[in-house]
Amino acid sequence: MKMNTMIKKLDRKMPPMKIRNLYFRLTSVLRRRLVKHYDFTIISNNCWGGLVYKSYGLQYLSPTVGLFFMADDYIKFISNLEKYLSLDVFESVSIDESRHKEFLKRVHYHGVIGRLDDIEIMFMHYKNINEAVTKWNRRKMRINPGKVIFKFSEQNECGEGHIKRFIELGYPNKVCFISGKHKNIKDDCVHYIGENGEVTINKEPFGASRILNINSFINNITKRKK
Repeated sequence: MKMNTMIKKLDRKMPPMKIRNLYFRLTSVLRRRLVKHYDFTIISNNCWGGLVYKSYGLQYLSPTVGLFFMADDYIKFISNLEKYLSLDVFESVSIDESRHKEFLKRVHYHGVIGRLDDIEIMFMHYKNINEAVTKWNRRKMRINPGKVIFKFSEQNECGEGHIKRFIELGYPNKVCFISGKHKNIKDDCVHYIGENGEVTINKEPFGASRILNINSFINNITKRKK
């Protein structure tokens, strides 16, 4: 069996999240041979960027790993990326202090919340705000401004207006995963997952997925002008 065919069959199985890390360790070397860029930065609204880096066994070249944004904050963040990345000081806030407390309580969120100027970031895979901020500031120094992938998905109070605003941003290398209830939205960066409801992280593709071949997407990254 050819390597490319084997990887496609493995990736399409989409194993549960609890065994993905083991799966990535076993297959990352093979998958890495299928891409020609290792130095790309993923600015993602959730943990997808971290999953992609793990799936190829690559270093995190982005601060947006192990966390998620509410939809409105993510659009605000990438709309003024240089401003937010120039800031180093986060304010630790409790759920009751958060602008998104109703949503966070509804989903039983108990993780770290950091406020960066006027946006909030949910550092769900960090022990405390100090660990989160240290890794955020370290990883943002690794960003490759010439090869940035912007990824958004229908999650965390995402509405049709957020999707349209993401599409309208003038960045190359955008990808957006939404449900079929937004079939009226047409754009090259949009890919549909499921029929209704928000798109959960375990449904978002990696590798040679039928939804979007991430290997090919990475191989065709358009260099961003500085």
